[in-house]
Amino acid sequence: HGWAMATAAVVSAAAAVVGSLLVVRRMSLLGDAISHAVLPGIVAGVLVGGRPGGPLATLGAVVAALVTVWLAELLRGKARLSEDAAAGVVFTTLFAAGVALLSAAASRVDADPGCVLYGMLELVPFDSVSIAGVEVPRAFLSGVVVLAAVLVGLWLTWRQQLATAFDADAAAVVGIPARAMTIGLLCATAVVTVASFEAVGAVIVVAMLVVPAATAELLVATLPQLMLVAVGLAVAAACSGYAVAWQAETNAAGMIAVMLGVGYAAAVVVAVRLAVGRRRV
Repeated sequence: HGWAMATAAVVSAAAAVVGSLLVVRRMSLLGDAISHAVLPGIVAGVLVGGRPGGPLATLGAVVAALVTVWLAELLRGKARLSEDAAAGVVFTTLFAAGVALLSAAASRVDADPGCVLYGMLELVPFDSVSIAGVEVPRAFLSGVVVLAAVLVGLWLTWRQQLATAFDADAAAVVGIPARAMTIGLLCATAVVTVASFEAVGAVIVVAMLVVPAATAELLVATLPQLMLVAVGLAVAAACSGYAVAWQAETNAAGMIAVMLGVGYAAAVVVAVRLAVGRRRV
C-alpha cells in the first residue's frame, strides 16, 4: 500500500504543477482535451514495440497532443467554431479513436482497456524493477522522472511562464516566446498524462490536472502560492483517497477524484466565509 500511495502522490503532484498553469491561463478545457486525445498516440507507441509509460508511448502522446492543438486551431480558423467547441470536437473524436484502436489491438498489446481508462493503482507495486536490491514500481519511477522534469522545466522558464500566464499578448510584445511557452506547457501536459494513466487512468487524470489548482485559486492570490497549495492538496487527496478506497474496497483512482471534489467544496465554503468577513470589516 505504501508504494501505491507514493505513486499516486507523485503523479498527482506532477499533474498539479502543470494544472496550475493551465487553470491560471484559462486553458483547463484544452488540458482536458489533451489528456484524452493522447490515448491514440499512447496505443500507437505500444503497437510499435513500446510499453505503457515508456519512451515510445510518451513520444506518441506528445505527437497526439500537438495534433490536437493543430486540429483545434484549424477548426477555429476554417470552420469558425468557438475555442471550446473546437476542443470538444477534437478530443472526443481522438479519444474515441484511441478506445477503438485499443480494443481492436487488445490481444496484441500489454494494455487492458479498463486499466487504461480507469487505472489500477492497487496493482502498481506488482510491476517493479530492482534498484540496489529494492523492488521499486515502474509507475513510481516514471512519476518521479516526470515530476523532476516538470520542475526543472518550470525553473528554467519561470519568468517566461509567469509573464505568459497572466498576459500572453503583452509577453509576446516584449519578446517573450509566448507561443513556445504554450506548446511547452501542452507537451508537459501530455507527458504527465502518460505518467499518470498507468496508475489512475486517462479519465481520472483530468481531475488531477484541474481540481487541485482550481481549489487553490479560491484560497490564494499569487501563482507560487497557488502551485504550492495545489501540490499539497493533490498529495493529500491521493493519500487519503487511497486509504478510503482500501477500507471501502473500491477503485482507488475514483476515490482520489472524489476526495479532490470534497476538497474543492470545502474551499468554496471557506472562500465564501472569507469574502463575507471582508465585507463586514
